[in-house]
Amino acid sequence: MALQAFYLNPWIGNKAAHKIANEVMLATEAERKRKEEEEARERAAREAAEKQAALAKLREEKAKSLGEEPEKEPNVLVLFPNGERKGRRLDSTATIQSLYDYVDSLGCLETDSYNLVSNFPRVVYGQEKFTLSLKEAGLHPQASLFVELNS
Repeated sequence: MALQAFYLNPWIGNKAAHKIANEVMLATEAERKRKEEEEARERAAREAAEKQAALAKLREEKAKSLGEEPEKEPNVLVLFPNGERKGRRLDSTATIQSLYDYVDSLGCLETDSYNLVSNFPRVVYGQEKFTLSLKEAGLHPQASLFVELNS
């Protein structure tokens, strides 16, 4: 503030003094902008880390909600867009929601916007079917489902 008063003082006729005052003001402004940008980067990094931690916690909670696998071979095979396959044993009373929880707990997808789909006959097991048991949905004793990403 004192520099602005110095710069704007009509009694100072020295061009060098004006130049110095102007350079100091520009440097101060540049430093302020640099600090703001640095704080914004730090805030973005902190928010990203918090989001990752929350996502990891959510995956862990979903994995715990599945409980223990019943004995026998995997009865649900999930095929991912990258070609990866994952199998899981589930009780016939488990819901479609538990299948989504299983897929989410794996952390194989970068999105949570997807559907589980059977190939033949093609059936989309979307949110409207979350409450159906695997048996009611025709997915027990065995099923293969594809992950279909939503656009």
